Amino acid sequence: MLFHVLYGGDTNHICALIDESIIDIAREYPTDGVRNALHRVRHTDRDSLDKLRVRFFMLLSEDEAMRKRLSSPRPQKGRYVAPVCEHKARLFYDELCDRLLPEFIQNETITLSECVDQIRDMYITS
Repeated sequence: MLFHVLYGGDTNHICALIDESIIDIAREYPTDGVRNALHRVRHTDRDSLDKLRVRFFMLLSEDEAMRKRLSSPRPQKGRYVAPVCEHKARLFYDELCDRLLPEFIQNETITLSECVDQIRDMYITS
């Protein structure tokens, strides 16, 4: 699934994952402040593919339910989607949450495209 988000071009699928993640986080943290923040990260028709990818991974960093779903096999649209290896997932999520996303948020010179490239590199090497 992560591979398809990082390398595929199906914006509808990424938007659906973003919507799922927003719902998950809203359920886990049912406060007005969280709901308001989640409303601001909803996708729009004008969002680029890279913006959608970065948005998904930002949400994924907070969405335990989505991470669990990605680590379990499930059928999707008539095909089997293999789960993310648990060891690979742990290394990837740790690096994403502890290094890459904080660096991206703090350094305004990193473009969306560069951030996606860094996430791809982390995914491959984890």
